[in-house]
Amino acid sequence: MNAYDAHLTHYPPFQGDDGLLDALVIKVREKNHLPATKKNIFITSGCSIGLSISLSSILNDGDEVITTDPIWCHIPEMIKLAGGIPVFIPLHPETGRINLEALARAITPKTKAIIINTPNNPTGAVLSLQEANKIISLAKEYGLFIISDEEYESFVYEKNKHFSIGSLYEDTITCFSFSKTYALSGFRLGYLVFPEHLMENISKMFLYTQMYPSSLLQKGALAALTASDLYSEALLRDYTSRAKVIVEGFTNAGLLTKMPEVSVYVWPKIPKGYSSSQVFCEDLLRHAGIVAVPGSVFGNQGKGHIRYSLFEPVDRQKIAVKKLQGWSIGLCRK
Repeated sequence: MNAYDAHLTHYPPFQGDDGLLDALVIKVREKNHLPATKKNIFITSGCSIGLSISLSSILNDGDEVITTDPIWCHIPEMIKLAGGIPVFIPLHPETGRINLEALARAITPKTKAIIINTPNNPTGAVLSLQEANKIISLAKEYGLFIISDEEYESFVYEKNKHFSIGSLYEDTITCFSFSKTYALSGFRLGYLVFPEHLMENISKMFLYTQMYPSSLLQKGALAALTASDLYSEALLRDYTSRAKVIVEGFTNAGLLTKMPEVSVYVWPKIPKGYSSSQVFCEDLLRHAGIVAVPGSVFGNQGKGHIRYSLFEPVDRQKIAVKKLQGWSIGLCRK
């Protein structure tokens, strides 16, 4: 409102609000250890458009992009829209981690990039330094770009540690968002950090796709970014409490749920006897009033799971547990 009262309602600078860019340079240097300047950061209309711009900036028709299965369902479609061909490698069914042997086998002369998502949506796995070094070794050997989607960077539990793979490999485009860390999903703001040699391509894609995110909302994002970390720290504690309630409650009700490494979603296995995650989600809604996303949405490897979100507060999560426990799963198997 202060920005509105000051009549800051015109087009912002092309790459983004100067104050926000200055603050982001400090943030990504100190927290992500990326070689950032105002010359290699763009404010985007959300992480999604950032991913799309990244792909369109580096791909030619027929280029292959290696991604994981399961993966957020928009990513393969973004690859196709940019003229590329998605090539899927399976995540480990128990840990949700990248199958590095499968990654090496998937590389061909047409491969242009590897997309990683850490912390991972939907499995909740966090990339390890050992995994990152192996991915980087392959990227260097074959001259590949890495695109790193780090939407959930702030929601990693204490025993784990998030880091940006771009701090170790120059040809990395890193996509961030304000949506989850600051609960500003309606602002539709994110940002890209990229190697400076991609500036011309990224500038063109930015200009012709999403030119100028809202000047007012960028001021709001700046206020959130420069405020105390107390809010995001409290949010992480809340999510951790929610996850513990759901993991224990769902598992006791017969829905095997492991504690994830990141606290935004859980990735339960569907009960034996169900023909699909879609059928189970329909029964879950019908009999317990609980909404979840079928794992099949995220790829073939997700068919035996559902993704359950932890966005509701603890008291609502406890209600969900009671509803699930009140539904006899065995009577409703398909």
